[in-house]
Amino acid sequence: MLQADLHTKTLGVQPHAFARRRPDAAAALKAGLLAGTFAFVLLQFASAVVYDEDPWKLTRMFAALARGPGVLEPGDEFDAAIVLLGATLFMAIALLYSLALSVAVADAPRRYAAAMGLAFGVAIAKGYWLFKR
Repeated sequence: MLQADLHTKTLGVQPHAFARRRPDAAAALKAGLLAGTFAFVLLQFASAVVYDEDPWKLTRMFAALARGPGVLEPGDEFDAAIVLLGATLFMAIALLYSLALSVAVADAPRRYAAAMGLAFGVAIAKGYWLFKR
């Protein structure tokens, strides 16, 4: 019977098993908090200056996710509970998106992280657009 010699050449590199890297949740939450705050301020500014809307309309729209469409009715009145609820929901969604993106980017090479973040943002925007229709 013949026997084969199955020695493999590794070119001096030791093979290693693929191990998934864990995302840094603290860094993702910090980034999500920063990005969410920036986006919230930018959207508040745009709604007031560009669209000439009530500055509390955005927070009322987010509060309507939890309390229903009745929150939208008195659009020009300030209600601290509704504004706080809307801002809290906005930030919670921003933090969840940042955690989801950190999981997607954890195993990717660093050079692709920005492109993956951009693709993630475009996918979310496209999803909102399709859902709205």
